[in-house]
Amino acid sequence: MPNKQVAMQYIYENYCFDQESLTLYHNNQPKALKSNEAKLLALFLENQDKILSKEHILSQVWGEQVVSEQVVFQNISQLRQLFGRDAIKTFSKKGYQWQRPFELAALQDKSSVTTSETTGVPKSSYVFLSACIAVVLVALLVYFTDNEQLASEHNSRVYLIPFSIQDDTEATQLDHFNRQMHQHNASGGELKGSSSINTRMLFTYPEESRQAMSVGTNVILLSGFLYTHDGQMSIEYKLFGHHRNWSGYLTAPDQRSLVSSLKATVEAIEQANLLNEPNSALVSSKLNLLLAQQPENMSVVHQLLLQQVKEQNYDVANALAEKLIQLAGNKAASPYRALGLYVKGAIYHQQQKFIQAKKFYNHALDLAPQKQFVEVRHKIELSLAWLAYAQHTPKRMQQHIENAAKYAQQKKAVLAHASAYTTGSILSHKLGDVVNRYQYLNTAKSLLLTHQVSQAHSAVIHYHLGLFAPSKAEAESYYLKVLGLPKLNKYQWIYESATEELMSWYIDKSRWQEAFALFELLPQDSFNLIQQARLLRAKQDNIAAIALAKRAFEQARLNYEYNNALHGALLLFQLQGYMNDPNTPDYQDYIKRHASAFWLEKHKAELTELGYFDGTSHQSIS
Repeated sequence: MPNKQVAMQYIYENYCFDQESLTLYHNNQPKALKSNEAKLLALFLENQDKILSKEHILSQVWGEQVVSEQVVFQNISQLRQLFGRDAIKTFSKKGYQWQRPFELAALQDKSSVTTSETTGVPKSSYVFLSACIAVVLVALLVYFTDNEQLASEHNSRVYLIPFSIQDDTEATQLDHFNRQMHQHNASGGELKGSSSINTRMLFTYPEESRQAMSVGTNVILLSGFLYTHDGQMSIEYKLFGHHRNWSGYLTAPDQRSLVSSLKATVEAIEQANLLNEPNSALVSSKLNLLLAQQPENMSVVHQLLLQQVKEQNYDVANALAEKLIQLAGNKAASPYRALGLYVKGAIYHQQQKFIQAKKFYNHALDLAPQKQFVEVRHKIELSLAWLAYAQHTPKRMQQHIENAAKYAQQKKAVLAHASAYTTGSILSHKLGDVVNRYQYLNTAKSLLLTHQVSQAHSAVIHYHLGLFAPSKAEAESYYLKVLGLPKLNKYQWIYESATEELMSWYIDKSRWQEAFALFELLPQDSFNLIQQARLLRAKQDNIAAIALAKRAFEQARLNYEYNNALHGALLLFQLQGYMNDPNTPDYQDYIKRHASAFWLEKHKAELTELGYFDGTSHQSIS
């Protein structure tokens, strides 16, 4: 009797790993794994009860190849990205152990099953179908039970979190308004956990609220406050999407008109897929199309205005600010006139025209009623504080900080309250005021503790304590605390800044092992790949640095991460002398086509060293 060949399959939930072909399937679809990643996965699955040392992994996966230990970290990071960070546990000074309970299934191969001549079915089909039948069943179960995944990722869906009262508006008016809104809510249904989320919680903790309700990337959450002013009904509303948010104000003589106006605005935003659009480069064009459809919608004008300021298109922004002020007229119930004046002041502020900026800020403050529009007043006061710093008037700066804190407290917005004092700490630091620097920061920290705010929000506190630390050695502990906290997208800039500070410190002190170990805790996104490439370059492992930088560059471009793509291009431009491939892209040209004047100015020293400005139109940058 001939020996039967056995196909070894590892099964876990909706994953199936074919040991013979080193192929990983997820929901019956093959997943892209590089050869060494697949070999490493096979090694882990064969030794699930063992801790594998780096030396053992190197010998089993790479054999006689001469490679650095960094390749182990990189491949482990890739597997963690697929299966979760806790899929592979690190044992200090010992090695790594697999944590996902894959079960081994031995299935007879084609030599022992009915032949295709008998059944009419190709022999190889039996192997695949038998191996992954459990995966199919799990996938079907997921398919029929996961409602969020059934929805198209490209079609936004709006869910209503009932509006709340901001002043002494009668509860019956609120109930009637919410009933009318529910009738107009096209998506319908109730989200998991939505009963525990109210307007104030959503406004203060939008990211945590989305996580608590387990919403998909196509979901938009809508809520707001209802109030009365001068005999008219008004609302402050906000929409929270996966990639960005939208805030607005509406006023109408009655509830029916108010609901109708809000419905029209929300439907237009939903259909444009503005808040869930991953490509930030498309936001302006989508807003312009929306403005063409609703030319007198002040919330649309305001959002486009903010986008143009962000992109430093100041001429267009000024024209939009004038349009917003004109549309708002003298309507006391609308804050848009004040917002238009405020943004004009911000434009002058960025252009360092401080006298004009102050004039527009103060005019905006005069037009924003203290009772209804405290959030607007909070923003203006913070801008006035920055202006006072620029004009070297610390007493005035402190007064504006206290005013901003007062309005945030009035709004019961604890994060805005803490943010006011954090801003005071930053400005005091810039002015060399050590006493107030720490006093403001400690006040912000106390607020977060008193209100039992999630630890994730203390990232701001630890980061600035790191910046203020008298030595880099002391700062290190604060930056490590930042990276050890639960992550929120709003603080991504803090995580990245802390990582950059640590990298500079570790490279300066040649603490290579700690630097590489840091990336075992971090996701393998384009930013962290660039930092690893930067580390390899410092170790003069230029070939490995180029490979990682290229991967980061491509990943950033595919994910619309333009700033990271530029940083990748700059690093590759610096490493170009070590590339022998005649088809190497022109990274200098990429920088010329995509870098803003601000980015070029920020990286002027590095670019000048590379001869970037020699004979180019950018020589005039000062």
